[in-house]
Amino acid sequence: MRRISIKKPVFIVFFSIMVGINFSMAADQKIPLLHGPLFFNVDKEYQSDLDKGQIPEIMKEEFEKLNIQFSQKTRVLTKTPNNKWIIVDRGIDQTYTVVKENDKLNVYARLQNYGDPSTLKLEISAVKQVVSYEPIFFTVKMTNTSKDEILDVMLPIQVIGRCDVFDPSGKKMPLSSRLSGMMVGGSSRLLEPGEIICKTFNLLDYFDIGKQAVRYTSDIGKREGKYTIKYSCPLLKLETNDKNQTYPVNNGSLISKLNIEVTAPSGNIEKEALNIFQPAILRQLRGEDDNIIAENYKRILKEYPNSKYAESALFHLAQYYDDAWMIDEADKTYEEFIKKYPKSFFTDIAKFNQKEARERAIREPETLLQMKKAREERSNIKVKPESQK
Repeated sequence: MRRISIKKPVFIVFFSIMVGINFSMAADQKIPLLHGPLFFNVDKEYQSDLDKGQIPEIMKEEFEKLNIQFSQKTRVLTKTPNNKWIIVDRGIDQTYTVVKENDKLNVYARLQNYGDPSTLKLEISAVKQVVSYEPIFFTVKMTNTSKDEILDVMLPIQVIGRCDVFDPSGKKMPLSSRLSGMMVGGSSRLLEPGEIICKTFNLLDYFDIGKQAVRYTSDIGKREGKYTIKYSCPLLKLETNDKNQTYPVNNGSLISKLNIEVTAPSGNIEKEALNIFQPAILRQLRGEDDNIIAENYKRILKEYPNSKYAESALFHLAQYYDDAWMIDEADKTYEEFIKKYPKSFFTDIAKFNQKEARERAIREPETLLQMKKAREERSNIKVKPESQK
């Protein structure tokens, strides 16, 4: 029997070419594919181990001959009693199919199952109403609703390429200019029956929702009103060519929509805080190095500490210091944010950024000194008196 050597787990990458599945049949004959290529087989007497959710030792030995070793997160699921089992290794998200055929336990590569509307559920959620420039936390959740199917869900859950936003006039909004041209790849991940994966985004990082009165298009319109969020999750399915080789093709999409109402801030305190926050965040998002950014954030924290914009002001102040290579200031501000807002959406980001900034300071001390010197030179530039011109 021919052995198939697999040195590393095979991961299916979006738009990549899948490994061909070739059967010893006439080239023009197609058969329904139930599983991938045969790896090896063992006697059926080892079925009792599979029924107990264990991999027989003799199977492990055969897998090792193929350079396949299992992690501690491996278990055996019964697909069809007394006939079919699935070996699932969640340590590397790899699976294998065992089928009892002709008094043998045949071990095959498992065919990918990308799910369909009957087995995969898409849900999106967000607060129904926000104030202009207030973070819009948007959650995407995907659930395997099948009873016994293991699905290969395309990841990562992402905004770019999958999420569309329509402004109050019904016009589709472009991605923020700083993200134009960005491409995001992906791969697949196993999702077992009943398992859920979800991810939360701040939509303001991607779309200028509620900001377009300042930086949208020529036919601006109001920034307040009802916005429609549309999220699409692409689906794939396996097709077979004339050589009985499989390849993934598009199989439509799961689509979910919701509406978000953006309102103007109420009360003088919130309006005054927004008037300070707005010019700072816009300059920062455009990548400008302007003292007004830090000054305005500090002013909000001092004069309007209880406003809706205080949390974002503190986080973005830390990011401003970070981007300017003011590592000490960034470290202190991130630390202040983490302690003050331990359950914030931004907290995990702050922790990651703080760690990265500390490591960057150690890794690139020369750049740190150069940036410090450049800031000092800019601060020392003064306009010459008229008599010296």
